Amino acid sequence: MAFCMNCGAQCKDDSRFCMSCGKPLPVMEPMKQPQQTVQPARGVSPQPNTQSGISRQMTQQMPGQPTIQPVQPQPVYQGQTAPAAKKTKPKSNGLCSAGFVFSLLGIFLFGITSLFGLLFSVFGLISAGKKKQDGKGKAVAGIIMSVLMLAVMLLIFVFLRDPLMDKYEQLTGRAFPTRKVTVEYDDLMTNSGWVVAEDETCIRFNEKDHTFRNYIRYLETSDYYMTGHYEMTDGRKAVEYLQKKIGDACLSEDEIEDILGSDNRCREDNLLALSCDYEAFVCQGESQDDFETVTRHFYGFYVLINKWDRVYNAIEMHNLETGASFVLIREDQYIDYSVEHETDPNESAEPDESDN
Repeated sequence: MAFCMNCGAQCKDDSRFCMSCGKPLPVMEPMKQPQQTVQPARGVSPQPNTQSGISRQMTQQMPGQPTIQPVQPQPVYQGQTAPAAKKTKPKSNGLCSAGFVFSLLGIFLFGITSLFGLLFSVFGLISAGKKKQDGKGKAVAGIIMSVLMLAVMLLIFVFLRDPLMDKYEQLTGRAFPTRKVTVEYDDLMTNSGWVVAEDETCIRFNEKDHTFRNYIRYLETSDYYMTGHYEMTDGRKAVEYLQKKIGDACLSEDEIEDILGSDNRCREDNLLALSCDYEAFVCQGESQDDFETVTRHFYGFYVLINKWDRVYNAIEMHNLETGASFVLIREDQYIDYSVEHETDPNESAEPDESDN
């Protein structure tokens, strides 16, 4: 239904004049759709607008009537994109961070934490890959630092192990805890002669036929000595030998335990048992007929003696028959061992516990 703008009377939709006051009614045109501009074909001129003046006058809007504007679509310019959804940053993996920190600390702590850094970095790298977390770069850096530090530590251990052990033995007079002192005593005894520090007698062992020569003086080793056969055991075999095989001179298990516990240098692994059968006495190259065979049993411990800033190989021996004790010094070291040295004023006046 249409309404008169002058009197407000209701009129029919197809009426052009108000039936109440006679005023013309406004003509309501349908909303025009935006038309696309069509480029005229080449050679064809556009047709002029032939709309008549009456039609143009009819389409003019009456005063006071609101103008209805069509909704125009918003243009989208080239290169303009719709705002993307905000992305959340992946969470960093804790194992990767811990591995990196431990690996970095290992550089400043001489590799103490490098092993932990390697383990945390490896597990962190695997965990970050499964959970799609950040931190893989830290894990890789931790693995590289840990591997390099552990390799340096291994090289230092290989090349400096023996010098460090020797320095420890020089300062303490005892074998390094991890160094095996249960050496082959046959090799130890036969590779060099041994001099008794108390009386300078010298004994040499022949490994091939298990014979020995006991010289009166280590500097006179030509034709004045006692000879015979020997038997030697070490370690647990030496303990069993001292208990069972030497007859009246044997030691009980309790006595051996007391001996082994009397000193931190006296252990089962460096225990030596020695039995010597003195069968002949040679004087000026000739064997003496009136010599009677004598058997002596000994036990001792292989030790290192620290004296005048040097370490000497020694065996602390005990005679089971006589109860006498003496120290054997390796022959090639005895000359230096026996030379009188002035005491260094910077050194302590107290003797080393291993110095006899």
